[in-house]
Amino acid sequence: ISLADGWNMISGISSSVAESDISDPDGILIPGTLYGYNGTYYNSSSIDPGNGYWIRAGSSGSISLSASGQSRKQVITQDEDLDGLGSITFTNNSEFSSTLYCGASVFEDEKSSFSLPPVPPAGCFDVRFTGDMKLMKDGGEILIQNEFWPMNVKLILKEDRSEKIEWVLVDEVNGKGYSFNESSVIEITEPTNRLTLYRNTLTPEHFALHQNYPNPFNPLTTIRFNTVETLHATSLQIFDVTGRLVETLVKGELVPGSHTVLWNASNVSSGVYIYKLSSGPNQITKKMILLK
Repeated sequence: ISLADGWNMISGISSSVAESDISDPDGILIPGTLYGYNGTYYNSSSIDPGNGYWIRAGSSGSISLSASGQSRKQVITQDEDLDGLGSITFTNNSEFSSTLYCGASVFEDEKSSFSLPPVPPAGCFDVRFTGDMKLMKDGGEILIQNEFWPMNVKLILKEDRSEKIEWVLVDEVNGKGYSFNESSVIEITEPTNRLTLYRNTLTPEHFALHQNYPNPFNPLTTIRFNTVETLHATSLQIFDVTGRLVETLVKGELVPGSHTVLWNASNVSSGVYIYKLSSGPNQITKKMILLK
């Protein structure tokens, strides 16, 4: 079979044996990128007769399928131990599941092993990080294609629980945020096509204001910031480019930690806005863009 550089679709051969073997003499196949589809993508460890599969090649070349009993493991299994990674599993109301991975980094030359095939047709279940990835160290934007709600999300962490980290899901579409509870399972009832996964350090070392997300936005955006002491009242305010105060989102004493605020800008016009975080002598400002 001739393969092009990138994703290719192949099929198992018709044979009396249950599985086809892959011969890859030039080493063009990327480990961990053999995917079948049964309502959602799944990593496959074998090629069954008559079924279609996506597989990714690192360069153009040829492979062979046979029923000769040759070993397949060196070309289609994942180099990285997935069991050693944190996982976040999405299960819709039709019991289709998809798992992403977080909390660990991989070497640059291993990242392609965590890539996903092209998005399936509309109406099919699919969950992935932006960039068609199934692994992000600190989380990121998650794209969702789902017709059956509610959807359960389960987080399993492999990191040291003594580290004070909180994982959070933010739904900018509906203006909601979800923190994983002790059971590490949440239910999302409102349909959405985009979530953002990130982790908070519960005891931050620095006073900080993060870039809003998304940016540009319309009309909802999320602002995250860190406070480190309770000696001063904290305020988070929105200004237009002329310096006019538009809205005060936070005002008062806050416990030290990471905080998240959602701004609904549906009542203001498009343009550039300044948001300022103040606490005693500490002040930080950043810009954001509203596009309607």
